[in-house]
This record gives sequence, structure tokens and C-alpha cells, in this order.
Amino acid sequence: MKKEQIAAYEQELARQARYVYVKDSLQAGDLQPGKIYIMEKLTYEQGKRSFSRESLPYALNLARVLAADTTLAVEVRSHMCCPEINTPDGMDIISKKKELSKNRARELCGFLVKKGGLAGTRLKPVGLGATEPLVEEKDDASKKKNDRIELVVTKYVPPAAK
Repeated sequence: MKKEQIAAYEQELARQARYVYVKDSLQAGDLQPGKIYIMEKLTYEQGKRSFSRESLPYALNLARVLAADTTLAVEVRSHMCCPEINTPDGMDIISKKKELSKNRARELCGFLVKKGGLAGTRLKPVGLGATEPLVEEKDDASKKKNDRIELVVTKYVPPAAK
């Protein structure tokens, strides 16, 4: 292997090591700064900004965990599946996906503020559309992996302290 290939491989391994797949509920103390949590049970209604009814217990659990640790700040990243292709009739799918994913991130942040009592300054909604897939999309399972909510956890610095 060439040095560039080795460096790229090591960089990808380091990136993957930051991911934590959350398959169920969280406990207080589970979230650690420097990690990216993929919330597998937080899913959305197709084509809508609201999360699915099945996701409600997991969203409530997340609100409780974040309320229990006021030292954490979270960037809520919403991703969508499927390649970014503009249609011939001019419909801008890229912009629509980014806007929908931004609205989904905002929806979750608003829920966490309302149900968890979190300060809005601890949350940052980010909509990424389909710009950062985890895997190549070959089938429904790979699309599902790319259609996700990530939590990027950092230490919370109150606005007055910045």
C-alpha cells in the first residue's frame, strides 16, 4: 500500500471508531463527548418532519438522559438516504432533502426542549440531506442505514462563558 492509501485507511478507521450505534434506550452517563451516536430507533414518518410513533419512547428516553447531564451539548444531525439527483423537470431534490432533514433535526430539538426541559442553547439542529452516507446504497437495508439521526456530543459551554 502507498502512504496515501494507508493514511486514508487510518483516517477512515479513526472516523468509524467515533461512531456508537444505539440500538435501544440510553442510561444516564452513556453519552460521552467526542463520540457520534447513531440513534437507530429514532425514525421518521416517510416524507414528513415528525418522528414515527414507535420512536416516541426513545425520544423521551433521550430527553431524560440529556436532562440528567447538564454538562453536555448535542448537535442533532439528520441524514437522509438515496443519491442526490435533480430531476429533468427542474425539481430540486437536493434542496428539498436538506430542508426536510433540517426540519427533522429541528423537530427533535424542539421535542427535547419541550419534554426534557433542556436549554435550547445546548442543542444545535443540522440537516445534511443525503450528503454524508455511511454506506453505499445497494438495497433497502443500506438505505435505512443512511437515513438516520446522529448526536454529536460535546461539553456544554454556557453562552456567558464563551
